[in-house]
Amino acid sequence: MERLKALNERRKELEKASENPRRFIKTILDDMSFVEMDSFIYQNHKEGEAFGEGVVSGFGRINDNEVCIFSQNIDVLKGGVGKLHAEKIVKCMLKASNANVPLISIIDSMGARMDEGIDVLESYGEILGAAARLDVPHILIVKSASYGMISTLCGIADFIFMVNDAVMTSTSPKILVASAQKELTASEVGGVQVNLGVSGQADFAGTPQEVAAQVKKLITYIYNDAQSLDDLNRTSVVLNKSNDIHTVVSEVFDKNSFFEMGKEYAPEAVCGLALIDGVTVGVIANNYKVSKYLTQNALKKIAKYVSVFDGLDIPIINFVDTLGLIPELDSEQNGLLTDAANLVAKYANFEGTLISVIVGHASGFGYTALASNGIGYDYTLAWADADISALPVDSLAALEKREELGKAKLAKLNDNSNKQLDSLIKDYSDQNADVFFAARKGYIDDIIEPALTRSYLIAALSMVERF
Repeated sequence: MERLKALNERRKELEKASENPRRFIKTILDDMSFVEMDSFIYQNHKEGEAFGEGVVSGFGRINDNEVCIFSQNIDVLKGGVGKLHAEKIVKCMLKASNANVPLISIIDSMGARMDEGIDVLESYGEILGAAARLDVPHILIVKSASYGMISTLCGIADFIFMVNDAVMTSTSPKILVASAQKELTASEVGGVQVNLGVSGQADFAGTPQEVAAQVKKLITYIYNDAQSLDDLNRTSVVLNKSNDIHTVVSEVFDKNSFFEMGKEYAPEAVCGLALIDGVTVGVIANNYKVSKYLTQNALKKIAKYVSVFDGLDIPIINFVDTLGLIPELDSEQNGLLTDAANLVAKYANFEGTLISVIVGHASGFGYTALASNGIGYDYTLAWADADISALPVDSLAALEKREELGKAKLAKLNDNSNKQLDSLIKDYSDQNADVFFAARKGYIDDIIEPALTRSYLIAALSMVERF
């Protein structure tokens, strides 16, 4: 009885010390489903007792789907990474891999336990090495702080979520501020807006409740466990009048199912997950209104999500509307071609189903990387008013119609107010870039009325997945 009393007292101490991470874990998992592992691991430390080694770990369910989960505890030794701390995290990662279930990592750490010396470096190596070898979906949440080498996990995990006031940096924000010799807050150095919109390292941010809700939704998509609440045969006549990419995505996929990721970074590329007749697909789309071209950041963003969808064995549907690589000197000299080549490699080595829909322009690299048979697309559709060309149609028109343009005394090719120029470009497009020319050569599987896009994609996805 004495030992039972001692156990209860010890458990109360542990639960009090880890109250915050436990509460957050409960908002993510189904009620009463969390089963904790290694609860009583700890060592004495000169700064105090390391209850649970500053980590709460275990497994549970989300909408009845199994997951493994761990959370660092910033209230215990500032969530500092040490040897036993790392061993506990790695054990949770291995449990997820062996059980073939998604891993949810909740990062909340001010850095390393420096007094452990080189053991800390080995500990980081064990965590990062185990994460890099994971063959299951990995969702990472930055709860309040992610300082130091543990932040490297953001480049390894598949999806990165941040609570609104969280900060994620490679070292202490104070050190970074000092090196910059500027007066900056921690949030200005590595807060949500920086990681979402500037670096593109994070995919989604919100309140703790919003993050928990989105993680639950994401797990349902990963497990392909959602039910379609939409009409299989629904048509969208609005698409016959608009190729606005957000309208296209909203109308083609199951209603309210699109889960956009990395929205603030390179908005000219729209990426995320969606359902079509209840089937989870990855969505890659060009937002022509933001940029007519594939910018360097857009190339990086698209490559990132193609890689993620490949790892999750999720089909990809592209919506193409771009004039190709951006003709910009700074980008050219900063490695544009390397990023373009990387994107080609990601698509060419994609092991799942690739479907492309040309909804507007498909010029140059834009067509080759995002729609061509040579890259390995399984099925390619085009809207009836789409254009396919080696260069942007206005450039090609300018080359071929030099004489007429000269006679019209058009000083600038982009003189869009000139009706004669518009007419020349339209004539050239109708004669040389019409989608029927590509279809006649067998490069396009079908040309469709935009309103019927949803039905065609459902049928194409079913057919390609079967074969």
